[in-house]
Amino acid sequence: MENKTKSAQSRQKTPNGYLNHFQFNRKFLDPIVKFLKKHDKFIITTHIGSDPDGLGSEIGIYYILKKLKKQVYIINAEKVPENYSFMAPDGLIKNTEQDLEEIQQMDLSGFVLLIMDNSEISRTGKILEISGKFKCPYASIDHHLVKKTKNFFVDASYAATSEIVWELFRYLKIPVSRDIAIMLYCGIIADTGNFRFTKTSFRTHVAGGDLVNAGANSDEIYRKLFESSPPDRLKLLRRILEKAIINTEKKYVVGFVKKEMFKKLKLGDTPTEGIVNQILSVRDIEISALMTETPNGDLKCSLRSIGEINVALLARKFGGGGHKNAAGLYIKGPFKRAAKKVIAEIEKALQ
Repeated sequence: MENKTKSAQSRQKTPNGYLNHFQFNRKFLDPIVKFLKKHDKFIITTHIGSDPDGLGSEIGIYYILKKLKKQVYIINAEKVPENYSFMAPDGLIKNTEQDLEEIQQMDLSGFVLLIMDNSEISRTGKILEISGKFKCPYASIDHHLVKKTKNFFVDASYAATSEIVWELFRYLKIPVSRDIAIMLYCGIIADTGNFRFTKTSFRTHVAGGDLVNAGANSDEIYRKLFESSPPDRLKLLRRILEKAIINTEKKYVVGFVKKEMFKKLKLGDTPTEGIVNQILSVRDIEISALMTETPNGDLKCSLRSIGEINVALLARKFGGGGHKNAAGLYIKGPFKRAAKKVIAEIEKALQ
């Protein structure tokens, strides 16, 4: 027993000791490190509608850059969603909704706009316009499938951008604190469906285990991300399921979230988060879609699939994108007509 205790204590003192034989993705990481060391000033941002992977990866890269003695700001398009507020250290993340006047007064000369978890620069929001006035070059660290572009460091073999940032920490031999471990673990489990999705790899599990060893509490994080909805969320889910199309013959399910469904409900600022995954979790369904009517009557759609069905290709037909098994799109209204178009493409994808 005494030997086992000493061994456990030794592992805690050297949490990355078991990574000695881990094969780093040097071909991918070296150009990123070279780019980060070359520049001295960075604005970090992520996509509109920030999610745990966007937030986790940008906070992680922030601390890497600070360790490299760079000048760094994190500026997003919107405030951090309420249910992810535990991921936002006080005052660290500014946004162009609430802090616009302060941001517009910044001298951003010589800064690089570093976009995390997003290679579609139009989805960065107003910070792109603000940084553009200073002619800031931009770069991206991402794991989505995109065309090769200069200074866009993208590898779709990673299950999450937070997984890339974790590997950068270990590659650069920068210590991972408990707070950073929590952020990166949040990003990884959100983008892998808690290590379920097909892009989850051996490397993803190594990252997850290492972050748990660094202090991330897996049960606590899972509950905060997936089991902290307000009670009215159940009422909304009932309204969605009452109107859903469940086509077991063609193997898809579509949920509709109309504006009137939100009446008299207290739901916070991410009311439909995760519902598209819930409606996929039944036998004989291969694609799920959640179509939300925006306040101005447009359609916002989240798509999920299983196996080899690529919903990212489907989403791109409407100007959207994402992963093979998880994607999204946005179509100008009217909502009903747009929904019919997306359903038609879903049926084509399943033929």
